[in-house]
Amino acid sequence: MKKRMIMTVLAGSSLLISQNIFASEVSFIPRASVGISHYSATWDIAAQWSDWGGDGNFNVLDLEDDLLTGGFGLTLAAGKFYFDASLEQTMEGSDELAEENSGEMVTRDFDVFAYALTVGYNITGGLSAFGGWNGHETSISSQYNAGDFDSTFSSAGWFLGLSYGWAISENSTFSVKAAYALLEGDIEGEELFNDNTKVLISSDAGDAAGATIGMSWKSYLTDSLSYTVSADWYNYTYEDFTNEFHLVEGENTRPLPTETSTSDIDEESYTFRLALSYLF
Repeated sequence: MKKRMIMTVLAGSSLLISQNIFASEVSFIPRASVGISHYSATWDIAAQWSDWGGDGNFNVLDLEDDLLTGGFGLTLAAGKFYFDASLEQTMEGSDELAEENSGEMVTRDFDVFAYALTVGYNITGGLSAFGGWNGHETSISSQYNAGDFDSTFSSAGWFLGLSYGWAISENSTFSVKAAYALLEGDIEGEELFNDNTKVLISSDAGDAAGATIGMSWKSYLTDSLSYTVSADWYNYTYEDFTNEFHLVEGENTRPLPTETSTSDIDEESYTFRLALSYLF
């Protein structure tokens, strides 16, 4: 379904640009960026175990670190329309969390991969509207005395926003933007114990609504080469994940029955970037 929606965005943006291509020349603007992102995420599970009795309320992860980022993007502009595609990958970060039962301090390593497809339209002057599809994937791994834990948290969804830019000089522009996103998340996890048994965790249908705001300064070094300094922030809270747990013993896999099991994830990021672009 996600691939189908991505293709819908691509098809729609291609139509917009093709309709306008006869009125204006199409510009190709590739870019590369580096930056640093202060990323944080918490994942809490509440479960009532039918077999074992009692409630299990525990924190699966609590991540926070400064991550170096690198990314690539391409903008196609024609008249008042533009289409943009971007990819970004962070370096690996780490954080420590006390294990729920033993109190052992466990280091969790993680990284984040993000992508976005955007269609925009210049309404008038410096005011533009934009929307599209974006998503990201956070991969987490850790080792502790009882075993290993690996998980992946991914989310994707639609966003819609406005931006406004001011020409500060003949070669420089300052702009601000704000967007609202509706996302859906998925969680996959595996905990492998030293006795070779494992617990599989899967959760889906975690819905989130959140905001993104940003600002940027763009200046041309030559007629074609430009640099952009930007700062972006987003905050998403995912709720109503439905969890499933399975115990794997050798070749046998059986569900761990729970009367109720839910997850919440809170995610926040501050990112500063420096990008170089070239206009063709």
